[in-house]
Amino acid sequence: MPPALQARLLRMLQERDMHPSAAGRAVRVDFDLICASNIDLAAAVNAGEFRADLKPQNDQQSISAWSALRHLFPTNLV
Repeated sequence: MPPALQARLLRMLQERDMHPSAAGRAVRVDFDLICASNIDLAAAVNAGEFRADLKPQNDQQSISAWSALRHLFPTNLV
């Protein structure tokens, strides 16, 4: 995710409002964000590719897809 988009997302998550380009004023938003990544976010923060202040917003709950897949497919297919 580009750094400029990370900054906009963090602002929206913290302030719970956004400024659509067609609107002349801020619009309140209330939502739950579910996100997934195939990269190690801690390593991305250390490499400067992901904002350190955005990472705690994404650490609410960690789900291991591998354990879920092993539960669904108990054989060695996964």
